[in-house]
Amino acid sequence: MAARANAALHLEESVKFFVGIGRYRLDLKDCMSLKDKRRLIKSMVDRLGRGNLACASEIGAGEYPKSGELAYVCVSSSHEMVERSLSKSVEMLEVTGIDVIEIEHWILSPEDIMEPR
Repeated sequence: MAARANAALHLEESVKFFVGIGRYRLDLKDCMSLKDKRRLIKSMVDRLGRGNLACASEIGAGEYPKSGELAYVCVSSSHEMVERSLSKSVEMLEVTGIDVIEIEHWILSPEDIMEPR
């Protein structure tokens, strides 16, 4: 029993990863309808998730065609890789010509989210 507890403790200490979270508020001034907005948001979500080992999703109120919010999440064993991924996500949004009016980034480690035992 003690060996199993020691093995679990060792595993917890050796596993190191970082979670990057991005939140982006967008000005979608060229969207005239909710249909335009859905098409544009879907395109951005697909672009952000493709080849980045990350995931993106629309968040926030979806009933206004002129504004939107996206969330972006990535996980890596390297803090630097998470920082690069978050920076790259902003670059990818800006390349589309969409105005990113607010950017928030967080990088969490297991210590930030696990409760002490």
